[in-house]
Amino acid sequence: NHYSFVNAFEVPYVHGMTMGELARMEEANLRNAYPNLKRKMLKVVKMQGWNRRMSFEETGLPWVPTSPHIPKPSTAFFYAATGLLGELSSISIGVGYPLPFETIAAPWIDADDLSRELNARRIPGVQFRPIHYKPFYGAFKGQTVHGVQVHLTDFDKANLVEVQFQAIDALKKLHPSIDLFKRAESVQLFDQTCGGPATRKWIQSRKNIQELFKQWRESAEQFHDARSPYLLYGTGLF
Repeated sequence: NHYSFVNAFEVPYVHGMTMGELARMEEANLRNAYPNLKRKMLKVVKMQGWNRRMSFEETGLPWVPTSPHIPKPSTAFFYAATGLLGELSSISIGVGYPLPFETIAAPWIDADDLSRELNARRIPGVQFRPIHYKPFYGAFKGQTVHGVQVHLTDFDKANLVEVQFQAIDALKKLHPSIDLFKRAESVQLFDQTCGGPATRKWIQSRKNIQELFKQWRESAEQFHDARSPYLLYGTGLF
């Protein structure tokens, strides 16, 4: 694991914990590392009226954007599905257009081919349609880009993080001459958000992407068990 500002803890990209639960777990890890640490460091105030199986809409609370590019609750799901890919300036993910985190596009992509390829993979809970647009700012500002709009048809079935890596794998197949990792600063950000260079190196070595997913799922299952003592609101869906 390569720690950074965007990768402070050794947890899955979608860890399924509240900030209070995550803090409880990290405090325990800190005390295990420093057994002489006696001072009480943390107090978590539990929420009322919420459990892990609830969607944000079910809380009845108004959504306050956590970022200019997270304008509605569902955007958080798309963030998990394309956010890592968005670290690469070679791809537009809809930031700079009214569909933040909902697209995978670039000037050199064949939209129809990419849509067919991704839909043929029958990724659970996800469908794709061709899209063409001009970003107002950000990657490819003012240029026409082509690609797919991501439609999450079943949030419970979709493995969100894997969506962007299916797209990377599909783009390697359809556009083998394009190097998604050609810009050094983008590669650094991608590696940091992935927890280190291992994921990128796997992709660049052209190994089977399904084997990488299998490793991730096994690690996620181990984490699912490890986090249990620190949960405050039931086990839920994640």
